Amino acid sequence: MSKPQTLNMQIKSVLDVLRKELRPMTPEEIEKILGTDIVNNAELRKNVESSTKFLRERDGRWRWKSQYYIRNKDELLVFLRKRHDGVPRAALEDCYRGVTEDMKDIINSRPREVIVLKKLDG
Repeated sequence: MSKPQTLNMQIKSVLDVLRKELRPMTPEEIEKILGTDIVNNAELRKNVESSTKFLRERDGRWRWKSQYYIRNKDELLVFLRKRHDGVPRAALEDCYRGVTEDMKDIINSRPREVIVLKKLDG
């Protein structure tokens, strides 16, 4: 029998699932993955929902709150076209599942959609 997790460990576990999945999820879906009662645990729900890395979608599902609210390749391209000052790639990597592949597609597109600047050490 495994040792019960502390509240802080449960909160971290929920946020870890949201970060890994990078998609909207119901509390019930997360509950199935973790085997932790989220639906009936008001204290856990309250703490997760107050996290700065938590976002509730309009339909009530939960998701990881990335730095930028970008949910697909079209939104990513619009965002990049508007950012004349650039944005670090790492700041976009937790926007949605598949963003890394979409960034590669945009970078390698012809005609070129965005300009990529590589940081040189030195």
